[in-house]
Amino acid sequence: MEGDMKSLIAGLLFFITVMQGCSTLSEGRGMPVSSGGTYYERRCSSPAPLEPLDADAQQLSSERMASLRTQFSLAAFETAAALGVVPFLDRLFALEAQVGPRGEGPALEYVRERRHITDRITLGILDVSSVAVEAGCEQGRATLLAEHLQKSLDKRQSIYTVLGLVGSGVFTVVSGAIGVGATSIGVLNTANIATVIGGASELIFGSAALMDTTASEELHHERNLLRDIWTGENSAFVPAVWSFLNTRLADEPAQRTLRETLIMRWQEEGRLGPRGSDTERHRIDLFFGKGGRYTIDELRARAAMLDLLETDISLMHQGMNRLIRELLRRDKV
Repeated sequence: MEGDMKSLIAGLLFFITVMQGCSTLSEGRGMPVSSGGTYYERRCSSPAPLEPLDADAQQLSSERMASLRTQFSLAAFETAAALGVVPFLDRLFALEAQVGPRGEGPALEYVRERRHITDRITLGILDVSSVAVEAGCEQGRATLLAEHLQKSLDKRQSIYTVLGLVGSGVFTVVSGAIGVGATSIGVLNTANIATVIGGASELIFGSAALMDTTASEELHHERNLLRDIWTGENSAFVPAVWSFLNTRLADEPAQRTLRETLIMRWQEEGRLGPRGSDTERHRIDLFFGKGGRYTIDELRARAAMLDLLETDISLMHQGMNRLIRELLRRDKV
């Protein structure tokens, strides 16, 4: 009987070992968790780059720029400068001075110039929305993949927990049954062995659940808005938005640009890891490069960075709103 009990225990131990291996393989630990990885590679930007408008307006002198600055609020003028409409505003004001109270003078030219400026502001609104949507789309890719990885990780940990409980319970029952029918010291030793194995199986699977905290997947981004912000070299932003992001903030004590402020906030919030660490160097290469294998934490960090970028880009709408309102107040025709 003692030999049969030992055989039974050995069989149960072998069964739990096989179950542990199967649980690891079935979840693809250390391997991509999604066979349809292209789902996360959907294009967020236009397939063809947008052609910039012809810069047919001449540069204004510093004196003329200073004069025009007094005609608008700071936010409206900075927005006009980002949109590239300041020279057209100068031309509009010159025509405005020639238009009489009853519409006499170059009224038609005035209306045409005003419509041209309005069209450019409208295009600016669409450009800002387009870039904000792209940033939001990239954020969605990272967030969706992070959620998918987290579900896979949670499922794997649940399997370890269940196996640990089942293994412990089975060996406890076997140990108790052996103890009840024990007739010799050898059989009692077998019961003790079963108890030890049951505790060991619970420890093994419990430890596996605690240590198995990582999951990773490939995410690629050939066109990378974050890279342009980090390097200061524009390859993905439309000129108006890029100019806005690189405008010195008058209400910021250090006179930083929005782009510089974004980088500072990323670092202060720990999105890139501790300063000078291997984690920071790895994330800089990963986040601002063409992509690679991301962990859940890295995907969430990238999504948070894109969320901040989307918010700052959308602020440009406020300046365009103010610019249009200030133009409407001085309409003469």
